[in-house]
Amino acid sequence: MQFPLANYTHYSLGLGLSKPKDLVDYCVKNNMPACGIADYKSISGAVDFYKHAKNAGIKPIIGCTFNEYRLFAKNPAGWIDLAQIVSSIDKDGNHDAELTKEKFSAGNLIKRELHEDIESYYPRESDKPLHDILICS
Repeated sequence: MQFPLANYTHYSLGLGLSKPKDLVDYCVKNNMPACGIADYKSISGAVDFYKHAKNAGIKPIIGCTFNEYRLFAKNPAGWIDLAQIVSSIDKDGNHDAELTKEKFSAGNLIKRELHEDIESYYPRESDKPLHDILICS
């Protein structure tokens, strides 16, 4: 069964339009068992998304997109590792590569190359014009 994995929410400032609840509602409506978010250099929407997904009976998959790859938490320890990596992002938007390597080698994170996933910036086709406005602004 397929389900959306690489979704950008409105927490990916200037990129995503989706609200976590809208993503979960889309999955419920389409009988999808799981849904993932992978906001760009942010996990700010993870708790909101997790709560909505759990309440709807959808398996939440939490991730984060960096310039060259995505990391997804495999388990609660992976969530903590992901939070530490995102917290290491400096004012120039770079994360600590050594910390990332250390956390990834612990086995609690899944790394995916950017081209492996279909990215989604909004849950409904009718949201495309609004997303176009967001990108232009």
